[in-house]
Amino acid sequence: MNPFNNVSTNINDFSNSCEVIDLTQFDLIFDFTCLHSHFASYFHFTFDCILANYEIFEALSFYNNSNSIALMPNVPKSTQYLDIFVPDRESSLLTFNYKKTNCFLLKSNSTVIYTPVKNFWIDHYSISQFPTNSTQIQRMCETSKKFISAINHYRVNNFDKNTPSLNSNNLMNKFDSNYDNQDKNTNQFILIISRSTTRTIRNEFQIAVKIKNSFPHLVINYFYGNESIPETIQLFSNAKFVIGFHGAGLANTLFCKKGTTVIEYSIAYSNANDLWRTNKEIAFLNDDIIWITYKLNLPQTKRLNYTYYFESKMQYVIVPDLDISLLVDFLEVNMSLIETHYNKTNNWIVLGPAENSTTIYG
Repeated sequence: MNPFNNVSTNINDFSNSCEVIDLTQFDLIFDFTCLHSHFASYFHFTFDCILANYEIFEALSFYNNSNSIALMPNVPKSTQYLDIFVPDRESSLLTFNYKKTNCFLLKSNSTVIYTPVKNFWIDHYSISQFPTNSTQIQRMCETSKKFISAINHYRVNNFDKNTPSLNSNNLMNKFDSNYDNQDKNTNQFILIISRSTTRTIRNEFQIAVKIKNSFPHLVINYFYGNESIPETIQLFSNAKFVIGFHGAGLANTLFCKKGTTVIEYSIAYSNANDLWRTNKEIAFLNDDIIWITYKLNLPQTKRLNYTYYFESKMQYVIVPDLDISLLVDFLEVNMSLIETHYNKTNNWIVLGPAENSTTIYG
């Protein structure tokens, strides 16, 4: 009997056209295959693979025994979630590489438990415009709450509540000389998501410093994207502010605790209202966080000279001083009110661009 509502059981068919792995010795097979076409993208890996398959982690924990096996795609960091959600796992583990044909069948008489979901993630446009997806939206919210609860449980049981022990060489703080003596024992960060190739913010540290001047008890830290999942959870769960350009790193705000403010930079076109993209729907799933999307002005002439993909492929932006000041002034005046009065339906705030500001793009 299957006690989990959103996972299915199936006996996969044998096919000579596919690689066949004999798993007949196992009674239960937990298939974590990600059905999303962009599974290699960290954002879709998090939402359409790990989050979509979360109830398989629950099932694996429930049925945990030595005569079962977990099948996981050979994607960086995927198996780390097994240690988080099923720390006492007795099941065997098999990782496999995806085929270009997406053809991976099992020769087995065993029962396969899997999640038949291809596109788990529903963006804010669908949430607001397509009520026919209400069942999937409900499932997405319920699964996210289970996921976040499990992450919270892991954090409480594995991390020091007061002082994060971030000892990895990947977590070097890039402080200038004025900030070398800041309190490293604080349990709250201004966390900068530092992108390395596209959509980098050249003056990201300047933004963090100006926020720190208004909230001096906070420490500036960086997230680079090569951290382990436990390190990532630790960083984001200790962030008071998260700063970053729209991108995959913001998926980790699922790990943020109550009262975290996420500052997402994105692009507005010539009328300043036509927003390129936002991940604000993460605040719909993790309603403990406050989401601020700051729009940067993209001149119309720039837009005409590039394809639609220019925005995602641009190398860098430099946020104007006027826009930094507008953001910091807003935080100084409204932070206390935001923290005490926001709720699930209104925890998205849109700011900018500042009047007469011109963003520099590369």
